[in-house]
Amino acid sequence: GFVLVCSLAASAPVAAFDWPEIPAAEKAPKQVPGQPNAPAVILAREGFVHLSEDRQSSYIEVYSRIKILNEEGVEFGSVELESSDYLRTKNIAGRTHLPDGRIAVLGDDAIFEREFSDYYNSVIVSSALPEVVPGAIIEYSYRTYFDSIFFPREWYFQSAIPTLSSRVTFEMPKTVSFYPIEFNRLNQGKIPRFVDENVDGGRVSYALENIRPVADEPYSFPFDDLVTKVLLLPGADHSTSIPSPLFDSWESILHHYYGVGNHDYNGFKSSAGSAKKQAKTLAKSTKGARQQATAVYDWVRDEIDLEPYVGLFVGEPRADEIFKKRKGSHGEKATLLKIMLDAAGIKSRVAWAKPRNEGRTAPNVPNPMQFYEVIVVAEIGGEQVFLDPSDRRNAFGIVSPTLRGTQCFVIGPKKKYEWVTIPELAPEDSGRVATIDYTLDSEGALRATGRLELTGGRAWHRLQWKDTADETAVAWTADLEPAFPGFDIDEVEVTEVAAGPSVTVTWSMDQREEEILGDESSLALASPLGLGSNPFTLTPKQRTTPVQFQYPRFDRVVTSISWPEGWSVAGIPDLKVYDSSAGHLKTSSEIDHENRTAVFEREFAIAQMEVMSSREYTRLRALYATTVSSDSNGLLLISE
Repeated sequence: GFVLVCSLAASAPVAAFDWPEIPAAEKAPKQVPGQPNAPAVILAREGFVHLSEDRQSSYIEVYSRIKILNEEGVEFGSVELESSDYLRTKNIAGRTHLPDGRIAVLGDDAIFEREFSDYYNSVIVSSALPEVVPGAIIEYSYRTYFDSIFFPREWYFQSAIPTLSSRVTFEMPKTVSFYPIEFNRLNQGKIPRFVDENVDGGRVSYALENIRPVADEPYSFPFDDLVTKVLLLPGADHSTSIPSPLFDSWESILHHYYGVGNHDYNGFKSSAGSAKKQAKTLAKSTKGARQQATAVYDWVRDEIDLEPYVGLFVGEPRADEIFKKRKGSHGEKATLLKIMLDAAGIKSRVAWAKPRNEGRTAPNVPNPMQFYEVIVVAEIGGEQVFLDPSDRRNAFGIVSPTLRGTQCFVIGPKKKYEWVTIPELAPEDSGRVATIDYTLDSEGALRATGRLELTGGRAWHRLQWKDTADETAVAWTADLEPAFPGFDIDEVEVTEVAAGPSVTVTWSMDQREEEILGDESSLALASPLGLGSNPFTLTPKQRTTPVQFQYPRFDRVVTSISWPEGWSVAGIPDLKVYDSSAGHLKTSSEIDHENRTAVFEREFAIAQMEVMSSREYTRLRALYATTVSSDSNGLLLISE
């Protein structure tokens, strides 16, 4: 559904929102010109950002008006909101204009909260505007307060649906200078900007009309990489005789994040006696820098629970308080790890990172809010080792596949920094290898054993998939059943190893009695890793976004079968081969008619993580089309 991310906190109401009059021209249309399949359309979205002179009680006020065009568009009447102590939203209001002229108002009893985390009192608030039906127009408004200009507010001009009008106005104080950062993905010239300076500071407005939605295409780049947006960053504070730099450079940002005296990172480290003592004890329990670092890392990863708070900041709790409470945010776990590694004699640095599925980092934009996670870069034996203690799937030196190949901002001593790219996964690093051994009996019944081995990124996503071994086996059974219709899957066993990582699944299967024909038998040769369809049906001219995979990967299936006397292969499957810069498909077969056995191999690989050009996209389409055609092949055995 349509998801709105803002914040909500209980507070005394302020003045009621003054709803604008809806133009008659917006009530009649049932389609968006040029986009007849659009489920809904944003008629107007307006924002007003007040940046307070004393850096207190700044806010953004947002008003949105959406028309629901068909049944699919009804989901855009749902709103989700995020809340914490640092951001507070007041005066949430909404109403629905029904096609028959009635107006249904959003009531307080239609807003529900569920706890996201007790950290910073974070909650998720959801609501659905009343009586949303095709032809209805919904309106909602809210005002979100934030206490610091160090939380710059981005304005998104695009959405998942078309937008007829989008406007934002930034009201700036005279004591702080701001500079705009524009991300224009529309390629339709510059975003119109209007500046109005006055004695109090001034206003800057941006406006766009008839904005196409962000394309929803298979394996596309993240929304944040495709959307047109704008934000104003605070450049300098002019309230004193000597201007104080704010977000004018990465050096200035580090000054504020490290803090002065006992604030921020410096303050967090000021009380870490217990944590350092624990680190030294762990280091004494083993020998060798890597083993000592592993002991410290494993302790922080496993003993400190992660609070689901995304951000770089370390909160008011100091290091020893996090150590004692055994819980902390991304920033707190990573900073605690660095403190403990330092105490163990292991050199390390904190780094700010952003998973690929959240969008790319922009090194030329000194804005720390673009990052989502904090990790640690340790120096061991002249090698950089990337450590992310926030996820218990991560063994020492293993980070999420979505971080591999991304740039991170590594903070060194004396507030120095450098940009470092986390090593990318190669195709051979992330694989799925399936081995299926079939036996056909004289009655025409198939039995088989299967083994599936996952490595690298493929394995990482299935580590700790479920809470218990039994639940994991049940989940894998459900995952395998669609690949082997007509078979009962049994004896599923799963082995997970975080170091590597790797996941191994074994099982047995028997053909169901009602599926046994008696005089012939067929089986799919690419199961359980076959491609059933090609996601890249759009032609290069139709496709509007580049392709992005989480990581390069390969799949290999080795299928063997033996059959009894009186049976034979009715035909050899059509073997296909494709090889290009996009990846490859390789198939082969060995059939021994005399000994009544056959082995078929099929390997499919994606060589590139990003496909940017039309030429490469054409090759990717051809790879998938060839593979889908090849995977539709089966082997037919008949009774003579």
